[in-house]
Amino acid sequence: MKTFILGLVLLVTMFATGCNKKELDIQRKFPFTLTMRALPFKIKKYFPVDVRLRIVRERIYTGTKYKLIFTPLEGTGELTDQEGNFINPNQPFDLKEDIFTLSYRSYSDTEHIFDITIVDNFGQQQKIRAKLLNDDSVDQVKR
Repeated sequence: MKTFILGLVLLVTMFATGCNKKELDIQRKFPFTLTMRALPFKIKKYFPVDVRLRIVRERIYTGTKYKLIFTPLEGTGELTDQEGNFINPNQPFDLKEDIFTLSYRSYSDTEHIFDITIVDNFGQQQKIRAKLLNDDSVDQVKR
């Protein structure tokens, strides 16, 4: 009988102290990395270049949303998504997929440098820098 009462007291103590939180601590924030397929070394004025990107998640949480921020640093050009939607510089653009292709079109004869930053809804971010030489400027340097 003593063993039964001792076991019952131990069981009640475990239940009383085991769950002292009102909510479970569920992790929603998982790290991710951003990869980009190699870009061509040179770009021709007015011709698009595909920029293929992939978000690699450590773990998948369905509530995670990603935004893209395009930051041009040198050169004049535009970035569009697969449907042809213009991506405004320095403004968040909602992403629907983890693997996507963007199109960059050059409008100048200089080199092009731009950053692509991916931010999730938990504040984590990853950045990739792209650098392209204008095909015309490379020919001018060789002369």
